Amino acid sequence: MSDSSRVPLATQIARQFTWQVASGRIAPGSHLPVIAELADELEVSVHTVRAAYRQLADDGIVAFSRGSRTRVLGYDRSRASVRNDVPPQLQHRGDGARLHPTTTPTFSKP
Repeated sequence: MSDSSRVPLATQIARQFTWQVASGRIAPGSHLPVIAELADELEVSVHTVRAAYRQLADDGIVAFSRGSRTRVLGYDRSRASVRNDVPPQLQHRGDGARLHPTTTPTFSKP
């Protein structure tokens, strides 16, 4: 994550989780970190993490509801591609072969 990026922090967080779910590093049925704990770890506002989780919920990647853990549903490339959030490494080539990510996204403090 980067404070100097033109991409809002919430979007950067959401994209990293999207990447991890799409690449299989986070499995459907697992839970994301508690909002307050992730905000503390990343040294960002809980509002920023909540906005990231809301983006993930809007894309159908997680089930997000107040008072319960945020559960990973899975990755639907067709929904993400509508928002142009599909990382190039996870898009299909013309021949239908799937490209695999070359790096593992990590969270770091801004």
